Amino acid sequence: YLDLSNDKFASLIGVSSRTLSRWDNDSLIGVMASKTLLEVDRLSKKGIDIFGSANLFKGWLQKPNLALGDVAPIDILTEPYGVE
Repeated sequence: YLDLSNDKFASLIGVSSRTLSRWDNDSLIGVMASKTLLEVDRLSKKGIDIFGSANLFKGWLQKPNLALGDVAPIDILTEPYGVE
């Protein structure tokens, strides 16, 4: 949904790209990955509510932000407290 590369998505949920590639629709992904996905889902809903559209929110995620040290918000999501 957020147009993340496999590497970025794997990093976000705390698994390797190789592990991610082995998953199928019935795979159990674990507690921490599930928790992270729920947090990102909440963040996405809030972002869409604030920006008024999914496209505007996704655009904001991709652009460097001066308030975040000139780093794109999407790059901060993989940090331990990135979603917060």
